[in-house]
Amino acid sequence: EYDVFISYSRNDKDLATNLFNALTSKGLKVWFDTGCIWAENWKEAIKLGIEESKVFIPILSENVKNDSFAPLPHMYRTEWAIAAQLSENRGGCTSIIPFAERGFDFYDPLIKLPDEFTRLSCFWYDSPNDVEVFAQVIAEELENSE
Repeated sequence: EYDVFISYSRNDKDLATNLFNALTSKGLKVWFDTGCIWAENWKEAIKLGIEESKVFIPILSENVKNDSFAPLPHMYRTEWAIAAQLSENRGGCTSIIPFAERGFDFYDPLIKLPDEFTRLSCFWYDSPNDVEVFAQVIAEELENSE
């Protein structure tokens, strides 16, 4: 039902919104959590969104690392766990494509990324223009996979 599921820290909401806009401008159907998180069955809605998406994009930034020190739970970690489990259950067939801030340390033990994320290629970003380039890469990849 969806082409892409975007997973992000609330501190990266502007970046996630820009990515959402760039992807939808390419004609892609994107699962983006605005308006859904506080629904009665939010966890089930998230799980279903991930299951029905062709590509899972976790935004990995310095904010994710900084969130590791905060005592509050972070919804994106639930999303990561669901996507990683789904990928494992499908023999790695679920496309997880991290969108990572240049310099992000995939192996920092404080961040505790799922193993599935550390085995993947990612798309590095360090400027606003990279969002548009990444959206084009995703659109082309999805078009070529059909």
